[in-house]
Amino acid sequence: SQSARLRRRQPRAAGAPAVLPATWACAAARAGAEAPPPATARASRRRAAGETCSTEMERSRGEGELLAALLLYPSGSLQSGPAMSGLPRRSQLAAAVRQCSERGLRQSSRWAAEQLVGMSRDSPAGNADEHAMVVDDEPAVPSEEEEHTALLAKAYFDLNEFQRAAHALRGARHPRSRFLRWYALFLAGEKHKDEEAVEDSTRDSLSVPSGKPRVVNKQLAQLQSELQPASDEGVLDGFGHYVHALVLRELQRKAEAVSALVRAVAIYPLLWAAWTEIAALVTEPEALSALSLPSHWMRSFFDAHAALEAQQNKQARAR
Repeated sequence: SQSARLRRRQPRAAGAPAVLPATWACAAARAGAEAPPPATARASRRRAAGETCSTEMERSRGEGELLAALLLYPSGSLQSGPAMSGLPRRSQLAAAVRQCSERGLRQSSRWAAEQLVGMSRDSPAGNADEHAMVVDDEPAVPSEEEEHTALLAKAYFDLNEFQRAAHALRGARHPRSRFLRWYALFLAGEKHKDEEAVEDSTRDSLSVPSGKPRVVNKQLAQLQSELQPASDEGVLDGFGHYVHALVLRELQRKAEAVSALVRAVAIYPLLWAAWTEIAALVTEPEALSALSLPSHWMRSFFDAHAALEAQQNKQARAR
């Protein structure tokens, strides 16, 4: 198999920890799990929520192992450059696992957990204090009442009851709770959109197509009316900019969506879904190079991912 050949070509160095496959998966919007958009060269451009999608897509295990091998133990990229003060990468990844999980970003949480376990405590990369822009503390402490309400909303969210989750958080003020409400509203709209699309498809198969406009997420207008002022006022965190980018993308405002995603990774670099969404929206190498992306160690993961999406395996290996 491809993964077996890869392992034979790249034997693990003495003392190096085992590398877990860095895989991605799209989950249906109704499952509430995020995932990167379809590959530009291998799948259709049908899309849904950045860390969600309406079509199932699995990254091949061989490519996942290639990316993990390239990035966790490269010949020079991640372990080069001056170290900056801050949290070790393992601590950053551990915080990202928890924070993404709390917000229902399941695929980003899984991705960070895979890298956390695959990165040895004794490896130079695991102990590097480099570009620590992810902190374990929340920007504010929610009230006890809001914290309890958020627990209830998350329980609804985990059961794919997105509308109920959003309703429970209608008065939320804490950034984590507000994100969960916005994301739940977005997923509720995507779920309803998928259901309408299935109904229309069934109806059209039994009669002459009516020429009805494409089904849209009916929550977009409300979300945009709340997120745009918050963005203009500078009160959104990285997660808030990410969900705003999803809304802008669905509104066919690609340039603004990319700008929001760049702000998201600048504030919270370990949000893997935002990186993969950038790669899906900006497919030209020249345009990618022109983006003001943060000088964070996550950039190496992104560069290799973008190269793999474009089927440029040699370029990915060079990263």
